[in-house]
Amino acid sequence: LSQLTALKAQMNPHFLFNSLNSLHVLIESKPEVSQQFVLKLADVYRYLLEEREQHLVTVKKELDFLRQYIFLQEIRFSSSLNVSISCECDAKILLKKIPFLSLETLVENAIKHNEITKQKPLYISIVIQEAEIVVSNNYAPRKNKDQNSHHIGLDYLRNNYEYYHVNTFRTVIVDGAFKCYLPLLS
Repeated sequence: LSQLTALKAQMNPHFLFNSLNSLHVLIESKPEVSQQFVLKLADVYRYLLEEREQHLVTVKKELDFLRQYIFLQEIRFSSSLNVSISCECDAKILLKKIPFLSLETLVENAIKHNEITKQKPLYISIVIQEAEIVVSNNYAPRKNKDQNSHHIGLDYLRNNYEYYHVNTFRTVIVDGAFKCYLPLLS
């Protein structure tokens, strides 16, 4: 619980600051997109407030939230960020559970820890399978790493799965990609 609290506390100020800066640019250049942006930002914070007491949520709820979050990040990074979501399973799998904010945590980690430029775009893939969700991204670590990064997000996820006695959560770096395997819970 304390790790989840720390994770949310870390996310809120940086995310809000970056979102407001993006909104500032959009208001003059793309007023219609700025209206969508404000609505998506409100949806993101509504989810954080409504679900904050939950430790586990359905894959469907996390995906719905993630789509709002990705919209905001794609505005910020434009064509330098590419996220794909695919489901290789039936709809019942979307009712299984994963830790609260797990997908957002992995997307945010990819954004935070990798170089993202027009020349080196970040590609994130989220594949929902029968027993797990595989989140992967091209691995291009930033040259100037954040010394204040304490792996709060990955530790939160690892500890969450340990709490539920699930030992199949794992991360690997293979073939130029960072991959995380999120087991689905009943």
